[in-house]
Amino acid sequence: MMKKYAILIMVSFMSVFCSAYNAGTGNEKTDNDVVWYPVDPPVQKERQGEVLLPAARDWFSCDGIPIRVLFNHWVRDPYILNAPDGYYYMVGTTERTSFPRGVPVSANANGWWFNDGVPLWRSKDLVQWETMGYVWNLDKDATWAREYSFSPHTATDGGSPVRAVWAPEIHYMKGTYWIVYSMNYDGIGILKSISGKPEGPYEDIKKDGPLPGGIDVDLFEDSDGTVYYLTDGYSIARMKSDMSGLAEEPRELDFVPDAPWAEGITMMKVGDRYVWYGAGNSIVNINGKEERTYDCYSAISASVYGPYTNRYRAIPYAGHNNIFEDKEGNLWSTQFHPQPFMDKAIEPAILPVEISEDGIISVKRSYPRPVWKFCLEEPQDVWISPEYDDSGWQEGEAGFGNPEIMNVGSVSDVGTGWNTGRIYLRRTFDTETVPSSPKLFLRYSGKVEVWINGVSVYKADGEPLEYLTIPVSRDAFRIGRNTIAVGLEHGAGMHYLDIGVISSTFAE
Repeated sequence: MMKKYAILIMVSFMSVFCSAYNAGTGNEKTDNDVVWYPVDPPVQKERQGEVLLPAARDWFSCDGIPIRVLFNHWVRDPYILNAPDGYYYMVGTTERTSFPRGVPVSANANGWWFNDGVPLWRSKDLVQWETMGYVWNLDKDATWAREYSFSPHTATDGGSPVRAVWAPEIHYMKGTYWIVYSMNYDGIGILKSISGKPEGPYEDIKKDGPLPGGIDVDLFEDSDGTVYYLTDGYSIARMKSDMSGLAEEPRELDFVPDAPWAEGITMMKVGDRYVWYGAGNSIVNINGKEERTYDCYSAISASVYGPYTNRYRAIPYAGHNNIFEDKEGNLWSTQFHPQPFMDKAIEPAILPVEISEDGIISVKRSYPRPVWKFCLEEPQDVWISPEYDDSGWQEGEAGFGNPEIMNVGSVSDVGTGWNTGRIYLRRTFDTETVPSSPKLFLRYSGKVEVWINGVSVYKADGEPLEYLTIPVSRDAFRIGRNTIAVGLEHGAGMHYLDIGVISSTFAE
């Protein structure tokens, strides 16, 4: 339990430790004398260039996902709350590099074995952030969680006991703030702000020991005000109306079929549907080595207890996330984890998402999926010519009836099993000028040949692991209307093609 004198001691120590840092920085103090430290803005990794013809995969964003990094400090499991006081608040798993210079942190703090407790950041606009460091300190404020213990999840090199807070979440319910947390040696607690303020002080609702479950706890408030306690992938229990404890024994959520491993589970309600989402793995083979991506999976039910059906890969690379609405009504998901295909560190980020009326979650694209003309039988005339009449061909979005994100591998919208070993595609696009540095942006399986305005610009046979950017001669382009034609040949089984045209300014 955090007492007022503990806060004063902490602030006094921070003032002595950081007096030089605080001078002239405009650090803001709240009415309970907590100091907020500004966080340096991040270095964003953005592609420079222009999309002339979009592919199904979103090129104009980092690794196919429109991620925006919040700041370049180490934070796992970021959880963001759009609070009623006008701020966004974020908590997460921390280590010694999680905060700006000047915020006191234990020298041995790391996200796996040891850290100091529950951190807190805030922002008015999701762009400029500041932090007060730890809002709840294990040494000063914890009861049962103050103890060190041996972890079933991760062991130190020397086999010593550990003590770290994992995956805290911050919620606003029943007129105050609540922080749920789990210990890395198994053990769950719920903290209540006794001041009604996000910075606390906080006290544990159960001081004599942990609540049921191991790690990764979440609170979900139903439309009737009932609050549910979720943990360990698929466990759920209704809480007492005064939030003093559980009103029932935890039970397993009913999934049909039985769901595989999950963690970081969360729940929301869309209309009359309950939407479960949580972290899971998909597996892809990279040059003979098995790699696992850390993704957000989701499933839907008409009942809070289930059965939940149609489990699918909702947001690639956003494992252990939370989805929140900003002050303009836009939806975002948090993200933190580097992936086998991503040029990104462990740092908090957000990406735009959409949720359908049926509760289906998907990444919000930078631009619509392209519509192509296609046929499955070889045309008799010169079909690669810009003048060819393709009005009798079929047409559809890239992926042709399968716009959902694939359940394995890097993010792509193009997993389609053709009914024939060959497919022929055409598309027109306009350019105001001849592009200065045109490139194809593509991924395929099988024999592929690409023509622009009747000129062959790429021919290959294979199955590249990732998307390629292939330089193309400027001579193939025209000012105004351009035509791209693609032929793909493959043997039996599922095969895929995704292709776009870009004009990039970055070096390969």
